Amino acid sequence: MKNDTFGFFLRDLREQNGLSQSQLGRLAGVSDKAVSKWENDTARPQSRLLYRLASVLGVTVDELLSCRRRPPENKGEGVCKMKDGLWKQAHHALRVRYGEALPVGVLNRYLSEFEALRMTDAILCFELLRRISVRAAETGEHVRAKGAIGSSFIAFVMGATEVNPLKAHTFCPNCRRFEWADGVRCGWDIPKKRCACGTPLLRDGHDVPFAPLQETVHCLRLDLSVSYGGCKTVRETVRSFFADVPVVTLSRKAYPKLETLVAVTENIPGLTDGQTLPFEEYGILLRNCPAVTLMPGADLDALRRLEADTGISCRAAVFAVPEVLEAVRAGETQGVPELCSAQFRAILGTSPSPTFHDVIQALGLLHGAGDTHDGLPLADAVAYRDDIFTKIQSRMDGPSGFAYKVMHDVSRGVYARGGMSAELQKQLSALGFDERFTNSLAESRFMYPKAHGVLYARYALLFLYFRLHYPESFQKRM
Repeated sequence: MKNDTFGFFLRDLREQNGLSQSQLGRLAGVSDKAVSKWENDTARPQSRLLYRLASVLGVTVDELLSCRRRPPENKGEGVCKMKDGLWKQAHHALRVRYGEALPVGVLNRYLSEFEALRMTDAILCFELLRRISVRAAETGEHVRAKGAIGSSFIAFVMGATEVNPLKAHTFCPNCRRFEWADGVRCGWDIPKKRCACGTPLLRDGHDVPFAPLQETVHCLRLDLSVSYGGCKTVRETVRSFFADVPVVTLSRKAYPKLETLVAVTENIPGLTDGQTLPFEEYGILLRNCPAVTLMPGADLDALRRLEADTGISCRAAVFAVPEVLEAVRAGETQGVPELCSAQFRAILGTSPSPTFHDVIQALGLLHGAGDTHDGLPLADAVAYRDDIFTKIQSRMDGPSGFAYKVMHDVSRGVYARGGMSAELQKQLSALGFDERFTNSLAESRFMYPKAHGVLYARYALLFLYFRLHYPESFQKRM
């Protein structure tokens, strides 16, 4: 047998990975007989299997087809230049928003994220989301990024997200006066006031830590809720952003409305731009390729229609007004998504005088599968996975690996399904956590990231604002 054939190369890779023919077949989704035929050069794998084989064996499709390893290469010069330019744009956007004399806390948050993300593709993710958001605004559609991406301050200053993760603060867009709001947990709870220059102060900040996000933003992944018309906008923007590679759509039989756009950065025979492929066969593309998943939502479509009816921009914080909070307190939330449920009202009722921060906390507990309230004041409840990380890390010195692991395991329900080990309980006890806190973590089966909850609260309060000020349009659209 010649040593430059596909079969010889495949057998060599299999043996290097310590796999039998049977094991490789199971991983690739074929029989051991099929693997044997490939290695004997009596047959070749179908094109749809090449990517799966390459992933299993730790090579690229190009290497597999050429039957030889290639030396490691740096990322393309064009991508590097794009990333460098985007980092410069982000820094410029920071200065434009907060002025040249940056507050120390603002600069420190920016630099900590920059140091953590500069060697990743996170900046590309933020830029794509920014372009999608800009395009959606131009077309009157709505796009809401799900998950923890709103934890990034850099994403916010670039205009990619609506969630400001800094601590609560006021800011004058005219004279750039910046002031932290000590003792306030949410910027929406800061009373309205004017700057000394006469300009109304912006009130913002939700105290969302960045560290829990660090492990998840190293590659380009976006999970979006969109209004119905926004799907077309997202598709066009993604294809424009990845103009040099094919963009395919993965569809799921079980969720026909859900679609995932994948930029195929590998040279895979048989794949062309615009193809729709079954997720069950090609989901492996998500292992290494940039991807955007979108789900059309009736609530965002209703919001788009309300915006068109009233002329009110939903992108402004018009809802952060006393009458909206009073309506929440009084339970006048009929027909408002999230806020109208009896469970939400029961959770919120544990606070004697609910604030906007309490609303955010209650939504976190509402969507979290498990009781992490457990007698704690609502403002201090473990409502989001970020709260776990923050509470544990605040009592530790050094790396955040332990806090991150506990947060990650709780958010996935690991302890609720399999129990919490005595060793972990002992570690938490040594940090000063009581049995009530430990039991709450052990019972939780799912938890949102806080940035996700803030965004949910923002849109729910927008609906309530329309219900109060434009009742006819609200009834018509909801």
